[in-house]
Amino acid sequence: MSRQMSCGGVHQTLLILLILVSCTIAQNYTGGDDGLLSVCALSSDQSATIVTTEVNYENIFLMTTSISNLEYNLRFANPDDQLFKSTATAFENEIVSQLSPLIQKPPPSSGTVLLDASVILMSPTPIGQSTGTTLECILSTNDDLMTESFLSSRLRTVAITSSVYPGFVSSLSNSVSYCLREVIMTHFGTLTWPVTLVETDTGTEELCPVGTKYVGERSLGRRSCSRSPVPPGHAQWEPYICLDCGKIIQVDDSLLAIYNEILQNGSIVLDGVDRAGILLNEVEDITESGMDSVAFILEYVAELNVISTQLLDAVLRLLSNLLQQDAEIFRLAEKQSSSSTRIVQSLRTILVNTALAGSAVEYVSVHQNIAASLLDIQQPQIQDEWISFGSVVGPIVDAPLTEGSIGLFTGRTLLLLPNSEAYVHIKVEGPVITDSTNVRTMFVIYHNGKLFQSVNADVTTTTATSTINGRVVTADIRATQSPQVTVITRFKPLDPQVTNVGCRSWDQSLNNGHGDWSGLTCMLNSTETIDRVKCHCDQLAAFTIFADSDDSGTAGAKGVSVIVRVGAVICIICLLAAAILFLIFKEFRSRRELQILCCLFLTLAAFYLILAVGIDQSGAGCIIVGSLLHYCLLAAVEWMGIAWVHLYDLSRRKPWVITWFMVKVSGVVWGFPFLFVIITVAVNPNHYITPTQRCFLSSDPIYNLILTVILPILAMLIAMGVAFGFTARNVILDDEAKPNIEEEEEEGAKAASKFWKLWKLYIFYSTAIVVIILTLVFFIIMVNSSSNGAEYIFGLLAIVKGILIIVIFCIYHRGVRDTLKIKLGYINGPDSTKFQPYWSASKWKSGQGVLPENDVEEEDNNTKKLYLDNTQASGTLTNQRFKPNSVPLSSMEMQRMGQNGVSSHVNGGMVVEADFHTPPDADASV
Repeated sequence: MSRQMSCGGVHQTLLILLILVSCTIAQNYTGGDDGLLSVCALSSDQSATIVTTEVNYENIFLMTTSISNLEYNLRFANPDDQLFKSTATAFENEIVSQLSPLIQKPPPSSGTVLLDASVILMSPTPIGQSTGTTLECILSTNDDLMTESFLSSRLRTVAITSSVYPGFVSSLSNSVSYCLREVIMTHFGTLTWPVTLVETDTGTEELCPVGTKYVGERSLGRRSCSRSPVPPGHAQWEPYICLDCGKIIQVDDSLLAIYNEILQNGSIVLDGVDRAGILLNEVEDITESGMDSVAFILEYVAELNVISTQLLDAVLRLLSNLLQQDAEIFRLAEKQSSSSTRIVQSLRTILVNTALAGSAVEYVSVHQNIAASLLDIQQPQIQDEWISFGSVVGPIVDAPLTEGSIGLFTGRTLLLLPNSEAYVHIKVEGPVITDSTNVRTMFVIYHNGKLFQSVNADVTTTTATSTINGRVVTADIRATQSPQVTVITRFKPLDPQVTNVGCRSWDQSLNNGHGDWSGLTCMLNSTETIDRVKCHCDQLAAFTIFADSDDSGTAGAKGVSVIVRVGAVICIICLLAAAILFLIFKEFRSRRELQILCCLFLTLAAFYLILAVGIDQSGAGCIIVGSLLHYCLLAAVEWMGIAWVHLYDLSRRKPWVITWFMVKVSGVVWGFPFLFVIITVAVNPNHYITPTQRCFLSSDPIYNLILTVILPILAMLIAMGVAFGFTARNVILDDEAKPNIEEEEEEGAKAASKFWKLWKLYIFYSTAIVVIILTLVFFIIMVNSSSNGAEYIFGLLAIVKGILIIVIFCIYHRGVRDTLKIKLGYINGPDSTKFQPYWSASKWKSGQGVLPENDVEEEDNNTKKLYLDNTQASGTLTNQRFKPNSVPLSSMEMQRMGQNGVSSHVNGGMVVEADFHTPPDADASV
């Protein structure tokens, strides 16, 4: 018996302990069946962090200051506001900088008295005193002997001398009568205790959360501020207690409770709709019952005779938050209680009954997941104009609706926006029978189609691959009977990689009144571009597009063929080879023509490198790649234009003299493309994502390409054509050979004309430009379409362009070719029969043939001048130990060569070869 009682006592004890533990745990919850752990209950956890107002030194005072020239701002009430922080910092710095020198101890005392100031509170100056702001500030010093009277006298001096806060009035107390602000941070949230006057209590700034009985009404905790019994009696916080936020209410129960409150008191309908919207924005576990409650709320609103735009906006906000819920809940709720149908029908009635303020005839309200518009238009006018409503493409794929993306406009002609995402255009073909002189048109765009789902499980199963692939747009007219209308819809598919795209309209009569999408009243316009779906419909309804998923297993939408990258790599190798060649040799680096070509080749190489690496990036990376490709492309075209201008300069009788030519030109060439890119990014960075999700300027809208690519390139081509015309004119009108133009070898008795000499250069440049422009055209086609043909053509053109540049500018270009031969020793060698001039300490003697004669007068001069000599019989070193084929000639000596019958081919000061001619007055010959 005793053993049984002992066991029974143990059981009773365990039961009591379990109850106590349960009660203790229950105190940490705000209530409810599931139990939501309160932030206040977790604030004593070891992981919690307490942040208090920082006071640097132990000897502290409270300074109350009234500043007349500081106007109070409502933002001063929030210590976290940037205006509060900046104003407090300015005052603290002024006080510390002005007061610190006045409180230092005189010699022989050693040590520095440190001072710190912290503003804890700002309030308007009490009525009856001077206007301005009153600041409560904590002064702290490291000097324990500092007294209140001493600091007060020094503060009066500061008030007199301060230029920032002249004449401020302050009082000082050695007892701080405020509990300082304290923030307790936990993993579940924060508790913020504001600055509180001593002998009062306060609640947390945080209120009860959504889902509790006292949501937004009670603080999470309460706390008292008392005075410390230890002198000087500073204020101190007492332990806090957590408040009961009431029983946790399920979301569905909360929505039903809001509906019941509206039924009992219709005057709170706006508040009730707002509260329901806030609740739906905070939770994601709504069920079919909650959907039914939302439908009840909207049906109540729809029964009101007059609805304000403020209430309509609250309704749309509620629906926007509702559309964040799981799509399956909408389908189940529709099947159970026709919730979606009731919501859509109630919204139509609400739009009909909404009264626009004053004389307004137009209203637009935009939220993340829904936007609506009302337009009251006069009876005769509605038959003459198209009415258009919808959204344009956002900055990112599947972006939420924004005010900037929604448009409503009318016009006598149909205007199809090139960057439209989902638009409906309606035109009434006959009279509208209505009870008013104005006809109300109503439009709604839904970010998704959750309210428009088929409840037929079999249909859903059989058409699982065919889904909504666009926004949902509705159009309606308030009339006693449906008018005859023409409807045109235009959609951008959300996923461009789809097949079998079709137009759909919502038919409420299907599925026993639950509604379903139908393709009977809308027809696809096959003439529309591949990235826009245009439909013609014959009745007002909700519209969208359907499409089948692309399960063909092909490469990703953004990927490019191997030929594109292979062509880009080959072209990069050729371009870099040419550029490196021009940079290695000094003779090339000093020639302006080759400097320009080098910049062109490096720019094109950067373009192809970026293309090969990043053409199929996504998101922000794609925008960066697209902008860099745009920049390099425009810069390359400008370098081509500079090259043509240089050719024109060569044809002039007196070339331009421009110092620092390449530096000045580079500023223009690199600056203008940057301007175009910055403007494009500022307008819409998504313009650098094409319809095929590749990275370059999109053809949607087409003005992207026209304004930022086509027009600049056309302008540069026109400039090149003008330069060509002027150059041809100069060549034809000028018969004299220009020293800067490369001479052509005489072939038989026919000497090439100057026009033919330059014409060869024009052939080179024209061929390069044609290939570059063709490559650009197919590049734009490739990135804006899914055509494999464009990819193959672009890749082959890239290969051709790389090889062509090597052939034209490195092999067939005479200046480059001959200089390379000199470097490789293939010309001016021992077997050469050409006259080979070099430097010597001899002079040319006019009238005595070409053989030089030593100048005796200069032999004793240690700094002999070197003159052109022809005593070189072969390719060996001269008597001055110079290599004649590597010594540059000055402009003076080149002129002297011409005067003495030497016709030279000069490449940047280097004698390439020189043909012997007898001087004009000489009888001797060689």
